[in-house]
Amino acid sequence: MQDIRETIPLFFSVDDRYVPYLGVMINSLIASASPKYDYKAIILYQDITERNQKRLKEQETASFTLEFVPMANVLERQMTADNAKLRGDYSTLTIYFRLFIADMFPQFDKAIYLDADMLAPGDISELYEMELGNNLIAAAPDTFTASIPEGVNYDNNAVGVPAGKYVNSGVLLLNLKKFRATNFSKQFLELFNRYHFSVIAPDQDYLNALAYQKTLYLDPKWNDQTAVPEMLTADPKIIHYNLFKKPTHYENVPHETFFWETARKSGFYDELLEMKKHYSSKDVQQDQTNLLSLIKMANSVPDEEITFKKVLNGGE
Repeated sequence: MQDIRETIPLFFSVDDRYVPYLGVMINSLIASASPKYDYKAIILYQDITERNQKRLKEQETASFTLEFVPMANVLERQMTADNAKLRGDYSTLTIYFRLFIADMFPQFDKAIYLDADMLAPGDISELYEMELGNNLIAAAPDTFTASIPEGVNYDNNAVGVPAGKYVNSGVLLLNLKKFRATNFSKQFLELFNRYHFSVIAPDQDYLNALAYQKTLYLDPKWNDQTAVPEMLTADPKIIHYNLFKKPTHYENVPHETFFWETARKSGFYDELLEMKKHYSSKDVQQDQTNLLSLIKMANSVPDEEITFKKVLNGGE
């Protein structure tokens, strides 16, 4: 009698803009995945064409399958604030989807959430096997905010999480059972709709504020963030092209050879090359403008009348 292998649920939340990156990430996950498990990639989406869904599903294997879950109008009814910027980039509610996984998928007590702009040279099952204990999440510290004075000030005095303990939400091991037991999504919605906080990383700031002291801190190799090259690890398990400098936009990006080798096998290679070909000096300048705006905001938010730290410490 054949043993039934455990299935590891992997969640993504993307729109059409990030589908090519997701194609590369999925290809890398399949290549490095342990044969001990089956894998189900569950893609929460607001707007992905049927064509792109089909292209992604072409990567499926017997042990690695994909499921698409539409989220159109799911959050609009619950979220009244207009604050869905992805680190100074573009507006999308998809960044909040990860906060509702526990409620939407009661069949899972544990899962992994991953951003699309990543590569996985390591075996993702090693992350899944980690014991969460009583923690809500396992995550790695955010290297960008920790690397600049404005970010340190923001972590400490706006979010209320000590610098170096503020985590990046791109890689999350989720204790979904604990999320449900603590009514996490209800806490989030109450804060979101009542206070309309100024934030530099919307979902990430809420997650940090609500999950601080209920977080297992991961080795940085599980979320090796290229935004701060000097803080990269020697042997990454997951490479995260966070913020602006992605291989499709810039030259001499960390691990770019691995990225393009993987892209060739993903079905999205030509599309990604076109992105790079058409990334203009105007786009580069806009990246710089967005980065400076982000830093300026990180410096000013702690002085606002309403911050996470002030509200959660009992005062507005």
